[in-house]
Amino acid sequence: MPPVPDFYKDLLNYHVLVENCILIYFLIVNGIYVLLFFGAAISIIRRQKRIEAEHIEILLQSEDVAEISIIIPAYNEEETIAFCVQTLLNLSYQNKNIIIVNDGSTDRTLDILKDAYHLRRIHMPHVERIVTEPVRNYYQSMDYPNLYVVDKFNGNRADAVNAGINVCQTHYALATDSDTLVDNQELSRLMRYMISRTSLSACGGSIRVANGCDIELRGVTNIKFPSNYLASIQVVEYLRSFVVGRMGWDPIGGPILISGACSFYQTSVVTELGGFDKKMLGEDLEFTLRYKRTRMEQHDDPTTGFVPEPIMWTEVPTTIKTLGNQRTRWYVGLAQALWKHRFLFFNPRYGLLGLFSFPFYFFAEFLGPIVEFLGYFLIIFDFVFRITTPFFIIYFIILTIVFGAILSLFCITLEQISFRKYTSTKDIAKYVLYSLLENIGYRQMHVWWRIKGFWKLITSDVKWGEIGRKGFHRIKRKKNDE
Repeated sequence: MPPVPDFYKDLLNYHVLVENCILIYFLIVNGIYVLLFFGAAISIIRRQKRIEAEHIEILLQSEDVAEISIIIPAYNEEETIAFCVQTLLNLSYQNKNIIIVNDGSTDRTLDILKDAYHLRRIHMPHVERIVTEPVRNYYQSMDYPNLYVVDKFNGNRADAVNAGINVCQTHYALATDSDTLVDNQELSRLMRYMISRTSLSACGGSIRVANGCDIELRGVTNIKFPSNYLASIQVVEYLRSFVVGRMGWDPIGGPILISGACSFYQTSVVTELGGFDKKMLGEDLEFTLRYKRTRMEQHDDPTTGFVPEPIMWTEVPTTIKTLGNQRTRWYVGLAQALWKHRFLFFNPRYGLLGLFSFPFYFFAEFLGPIVEFLGYFLIIFDFVFRITTPFFIIYFIILTIVFGAILSLFCITLEQISFRKYTSTKDIAKYVLYSLLENIGYRQMHVWWRIKGFWKLITSDVKWGEIGRKGFHRIKRKKNDE
C-alpha cells in the first residue's frame, strides 16, 4: 500500500482541528446558556414573591394610575385591526390612549376603522419630534375619545411607531402589533413594575403564542396548545427565548433586546434618541443597544427591565414559507444592528455590555447558525468520504440536539413552577413532546433559514418580506388552526 501523501495528512489534521473547535465553541456557548438559565430562575422566583404582595385588582379599577399610550402600527391589517382595537378598548386599565398608525395600507384597514369606530378628522397640534413619512390625516373616534388614528404614507414598522410617538401626549408608551393581544391583568403588572423603578426608562415583557387559544373580545380566555405542528414548536421556542434570552440577563443589567411586540418606554426617552431607525429590519434590537450605549455615555443607569409574566399573546406563522421569511428577516435585522454598533465589541468603556453581552450576541446568535451548519456539513462529509470520527458526531449531537432539548425541558419546569399557563395534563404532555421534537427537523430548518439570511447580507438582497395572517377571529372560530 503506497504511503499517504503529506497533503492529505495535513488536510485530515485541519479537518480534525476544525471539528474540535466546533465542539469547544458549543461547549462554551452552552455553558453560558446554563448560567443565563440559572440567572433567569433566580429572577423569576424573586419576581413571584413580589407578585404575591401586589393587589392588581385595585390597580385595574383605579382611575388614579399612570396614563399610557398604546401604539399599534398597521399595514394591510384588515383581517385583524377591528378585533385588535376592540380588545384594547376592553382592557380594564383605566388611563389609556390607543393610537393606531395606518402606515399607507393598500387594503381596507382605514375604511374598517372608520366604519367600526366612527372616526372624524381632527387637527392634532404637535411637534414632529421624530422625522417620519408625511401624515395625511388625524382621526379620533366619536364613540371612544381615547382612540386616535394616524393615517400616513407608507414607511415601515419603525416609521409608523415613530409617527405614533410624535402624537403621544402621555409619559409612557407601549408599542405592540395588530397581531398581538395584550393580557388584561399583566399589563397592570408591567405598569407597576415600570413606575416603581424611578431610574428605569425601558422595559419589555414576555410574549406567548396565541394560536390554539380561545380568544374573545376581552382577550385570551382559555389557554390551549395549538394543533398546528409549527405553531406548537414555537410555543416551546418562545418560552425558552424569553426565559433564557431575556430574563437570563436580568442580574447583569437587563436584556439587550426589548422585543418590538412588547416594548415599553418613557416617551421622552424615545424622542431624545431620535426614535426607531427605519433603515433597520431589527429596529427593536438596534434601539435597545442605542439606549444602553447612550445612557452609559451620559453616565445614567443603562438597565433595561423585563417582566417574565406573559404580557402579550401573538399569532405566529403556521406555514414553512411564512415562518422561514420571518426568521430570515430576524437574522438580517440582528446582523444589521450588530454591525451598526460594532464599536461596542469588547470595548471596556461600556462595561459588561461591551465586554460580555454584545460579544455573546455576536458569537452565539450571529455566528451560531453558521458554526452549526458547518458541523452538519462535516458530518455529511465524513460519511461520504468514510472518515471515521464518531467522537465528533456523538459530542456534536449532545452539545446541540440533546442540550437544546434539556434546556427547553428546564424552561418548561420553571414555567410550571411559576406561571402555570398550561394546566391540563394533555397540554403539559405536548409541552414536553414538542421540546424534544423541536431539535429534530425544526432546528435544522431554523439553521437553514438563518443561513439564507447570511447569504442575503452577502448579496445585499435585504427586503422586509410578507408575513401572512389569518386574524384572531379565525383562531377563535376554528377548531383547527392549520
